[in-house]
Amino acid sequence: MDSPTELYISDLTGATPERQLTSFNAALNKEIAWSPGERFTYKSVGDVEIEAWLVKPYGYEAGKKYPLVLYIHGGPHSAYNEGWFDEFQNLAGAGMWVLYTNPRGSSGYGGEFSNMIRNRWGDEDYMDLMKAVDLAIARPDVDATRLGVTGGSYGGFMTAWITTRTNRFKAAQADRMIVNWVSWYGTSDAQTLTEGEFLGTPWQSWDSYINMSPIKYADKVKTPTLIVQSEEDYRAPIEDAEQWYMALQKHNVPVEFVRYPRSNHDLSRTGEPWLLTDRLSRIRQWFSYWLKDEKPNRRATVPTAIQ
Repeated sequence: MDSPTELYISDLTGATPERQLTSFNAALNKEIAWSPGERFTYKSVGDVEIEAWLVKPYGYEAGKKYPLVLYIHGGPHSAYNEGWFDEFQNLAGAGMWVLYTNPRGSSGYGGEFSNMIRNRWGDEDYMDLMKAVDLAIARPDVDATRLGVTGGSYGGFMTAWITTRTNRFKAAQADRMIVNWVSWYGTSDAQTLTEGEFLGTPWQSWDSYINMSPIKYADKVKTPTLIVQSEEDYRAPIEDAEQWYMALQKHNVPVEFVRYPRSNHDLSRTGEPWLLTDRLSRIRQWFSYWLKDEKPNRRATVPTAIQ
């Protein structure tokens, strides 16, 4: 978790030590103190065991309290692991705890676990995430009054969903979000996802599509939100981000909307390097602004337009 990826070789039996073949990040590792993390498991609703990790804030000092940001993966049928991830290090480096977990619906734990949220998005998976937050804030070094939440794709949906269900988070950031499953169905390239997950098309499962859409509950949101969206994203088209931006504007919720050109659903992983770093910078500044009260710097350093 605190070492960027390199290539190693080993025999199949594991009888001999691994041998490192590359040192791509050796120079960088001398310049940056990567934050370590710790793994834990917990029992959530229905006595289901969930796996999670907590990454320590840079400059950690015992006896002090630090903000915490909950990271939610996409999919939902994908998973986080113990590998190094630039997004986690980005916020840990700014002096924040980073909590990430694999709620039910995640891959890697068997088909039954993955299918537990079928036609139930935002139900037990939401509870799994909130249970992880409850456990984290029970620590004496986590500040329960300075919590953030973020995620992309399914994580973007869940970030919006969470802000319709609770005001415990002081700031949110959503990437490639989905907030209206009906309109999403007509604009996305992935209709088979909801046909399987929501038991049919919108006209066959209207209540599911509507009731699992955060836009239905937009009047409940109070959490300041940063929306990040790629203009060429055909998996989670920009229309949903525009709907959420307008909904929050109409309800006087602090919201910012950043649109990235020449970028698709994979912006956080691929694309023009300066767009990737700009995105990471904005996320870091957003949470620093709301969770660490670094207000004099944020707006002065964020560009007003993307070219």
